[in-house]
Amino acid sequence: MNQANDITLFVGSKPLGQALLRVLREELGAEALHAALLDDSGDSRTALREMRAYCEREAINHTVVRGNQDLVVLVRDLAPRFCMVSGWYQIMSDALLDLVPGRWVGLHPSLLPAYRGGAPLVWALINGEQSTGVSLFYFDEGMDTGDLVGQESFDLGPDEDIAQVLQKAAQTSVSLLRQFARPLARGEAPRLRQATEGVSYGALRKPQDGALDFERGNLEIHNFVRAQAPPYPGAFCALTNPRTSRDAELITITKTRPYAHQCYGTPGLISHLDKGLPVLCCGQGALWVLTAEYRNPGRETREVILKPGQRLWMVKP
Repeated sequence: MNQANDITLFVGSKPLGQALLRVLREELGAEALHAALLDDSGDSRTALREMRAYCEREAINHTVVRGNQDLVVLVRDLAPRFCMVSGWYQIMSDALLDLVPGRWVGLHPSLLPAYRGGAPLVWALINGEQSTGVSLFYFDEGMDTGDLVGQESFDLGPDEDIAQVLQKAAQTSVSLLRQFARPLARGEAPRLRQATEGVSYGALRKPQDGALDFERGNLEIHNFVRAQAPPYPGAFCALTNPRTSRDAELITITKTRPYAHQCYGTPGLISHLDKGLPVLCCGQGALWVLTAEYRNPGRETREVILKPGQRLWMVKP
């Protein structure tokens, strides 16, 4: 293996990756940086064009890579001191990690060891957490089990949706990397064992996991809705009107608010209007439904106007 050079390798893509690359440029200088930009131009979230333009403007050496094979060649050639990863959704092999042993660093949007694995911010909202955070950590062979560089927490408001939380997590990620970029580049950053208590894991989520269950309590449903609001596919259900023979239509509920009064009715029923807003009966308590849309992927969004007497049903897999 080549002796490590005084080069920091950034690996990744996406808007957050672009923000982190900017931090590395500001903290370390362009001459000490090389960017491996993932060719994800087929992904709607790509920031490849903007990142290439930024690298060219700031005189940052960069290489567009298509996957792990390209990355292996680049890492062998550069022999970087450490590698910062963001927006790289391919599994890195042990062989690749061994090229820069113990010096691959990434960010995870939870306070590890809590919420290791998939969709940590979504699970935190679903579970009604009042705070979470971001961890900067070293990669190892486990799932988010590596030693910590540092962590930073932030509060979760009771009505904040996933878009707001994603923004907080991005801002916190930038703050953490700015704090530790120079120590990492010098090989002087902390290396702290994760706690053995408070370990939890989250599974990856799919769009079909957003099916609403109105038998649950109003706060549980409220958290479920805000966890999957745009830009995610959303919490969905079927809408029928018992006074007509219309077929059920799929709708997505995107914003709710807990209803202050007790409401007695069949779970899923739109009981009445209060302040012009539909009140939805739940297994316990009720919700105001603030916004809902017809679920027509790829088509123009249409608002749903819910009326008393209509019934919402869980869509079972």
